[in-house]
Amino acid sequence: MSILFDFDGVLLNSRENMLRSWEAVREESGVSIDFEDYFALIGKPFQVILAELGVTQDRELIEHTYFAASSQNIGVLSLFPGVPEMIGAMAELRTPIGILTSKDPARARQFVETFRLPIEALYCPTPELRGKPDTDLFIAAAEAWGVEPIDVTYVGDMSVDEEAARRFGASYIHCNWGYGAPKNPASRRAATPADLLDMLLVRYAPKLIPFLDTTSIAAPAYPY
Repeated sequence: MSILFDFDGVLLNSRENMLRSWEAVREESGVSIDFEDYFALIGKPFQVILAELGVTQDRELIEHTYFAASSQNIGVLSLFPGVPEMIGAMAELRTPIGILTSKDPARARQFVETFRLPIEALYCPTPELRGKPDTDLFIAAAEAWGVEPIDVTYVGDMSVDEEAARRFGASYIHCNWGYGAPKNPASRRAATPADLLDMLLVRYAPKLIPFLDTTSIAAPAYPY
């Protein structure tokens, strides 16, 4: 089995960072679209969101403004409670784990390094690889790991996450602590990171059941 996590809304609580970044766009680019309209579409690549919102201003300049503000406001980011312990336990698995996100590679790597997450594999949109709901990133991860779609579990928090996972043929788990609702009301759901850990470890790695006592995990000091 291989496990892929979405980033924003699953591991990273980034709503305030997004809000400040979008406000910078509104101030500097003359975009009048409300943040909530932008936020409803997160999970897709940034340029796709701008197109769906009907933004007519210079989209490349807007992207630069947003990304720069996001990096400058890194101090308002945090990991969701329970995520460090959950990731610490999952890192003990003898199976690939990675992050598959529509965030650009530079910021994704910056944020992973900021929080010292023990995850090396990052799958982000590039000019050659389309973001969600297309399956390019899933295919790239599966090929890199030498696994079939049925061997992949994707953990997300938006309907576009589930749509992409289903298109690819991966299993999907929806995080209730995230930012959106699942596409299918009957989707498997995790109430907390500890619940997600239980779902993954009990099903796929019985030998790691002791890690379910998350208080026994020595998590590193994560800067918030």
